[in-house]
Amino acid sequence: MEDRFKSYFKQIGNNIRKYRKAKHWTQQELADEVGMSRGYLSQIEASTNKAMLSVYMLIAIAEALDIAPRELL
Repeated sequence: MEDRFKSYFKQIGNNIRKYRKAKHWTQQELADEVGMSRGYLSQIEASTNKAMLSVYMLIAIAEALDIAPRELL
């Protein structure tokens, strides 16, 4: 991940965590809902260099959390 985009991925990860916790879901529950591993979701929420979030997955996560995709951005 390029350094200039790091803050965006960090914000997206923070927003996913915030909305997930608002639903009282664990990482495993959200991961199961969207068809990804808990480890991958953990990397996204932590905005590690290993996790690149596709638009497809961003939309799937937003739908699972019952929010508009823009709320994660």
